[in-house]
Amino acid sequence: MMTFCHVSESWRRLGGVSVGRLVSALFSAVSIWEIAIKSALGKARFHYSLDEITDGDRVTGFIELPIYSEHAAQVVRLPLHHHDPFDRLLVAQALTMPVKLVTADAALVPYSALVEREAITGAVDH
Repeated sequence: MMTFCHVSESWRRLGGVSVGRLVSALFSAVSIWEIAIKSALGKARFHYSLDEITDGDRVTGFIELPIYSEHAAQVVRLPLHHHDPFDRLLVAQALTMPVKLVTADAALVPYSALVEREAITGAVDH
C-alpha cells in the first residue's frame, strides 16, 4: 500500500504517520495545483514557496502522482460528502490507484477506508 498526503508540505507534521512507516510516499499534483490557485488568489499564505514545496517533496523521496483522466472521471461517481473539487479529486486518485490518502480533513473519511485522518498542524496560514 502506498500513502500520499493531502497537503504535500505536511509530511513532517503527520501526527501518527512517521516517514519510517511509509512504504512509499506520494504527493499529488492536485495539491500543488490547489496551493498555486489559493496563493495566486490571496486565499492562503503558505510557509514555503510553491517551488520549495515541490522540491522538498522530491528531495525527501516523495513521488509525484500526476492527474490522469481516470481520476477525473472517478469524481462523478463520488457521493457529495464534500464539495471542494480539489479534495474530491484527491479522493478519486486514492480510490483509482488505489492508495491511502492521509488528510487532516475529517469530512473526507466517509468516502473510503483508504482515507485516513491525521492531525496536521502549521501547514498554512489563513
